[in-house]
Amino acid sequence: LYYKAAGGATSISAIGALVTLNYYKDPYFRGLWISLGAGMNSISLEDSVLGTSESATSTIGLLTAGWRGRWASGWNAGIGGGIQYLTDPAFSAIVLTSAGIQPVLTLDFGFNF
Repeated sequence: LYYKAAGGATSISAIGALVTLNYYKDPYFRGLWISLGAGMNSISLEDSVLGTSESATSTIGLLTAGWRGRWASGWNAGIGGGIQYLTDPAFSAIVLTSAGIQPVLTLDFGFNF
């Protein structure tokens, strides 16, 4: 995971990773699927007006379900949805409104060879 955003005098960035376990109902990674993941995120915050800099580690959880189709030509596409959970890093300068439970939409396109 990588994220970077800025607004006014405040900038925030994050880097992290998830380990996921995926279950596909049909062989060859197609049809209905369920994914469960967990990981860690390192989040950094800088505020040039206050002159503060903070960093914290936060845990991430992910639960999604969806469908993937595969065609004889090798192309495949999938769509899924679910929720992700980010623990609050408890910064003193800002409140991270994306902490907690958030909806997730996933789209993917690929080619099997």
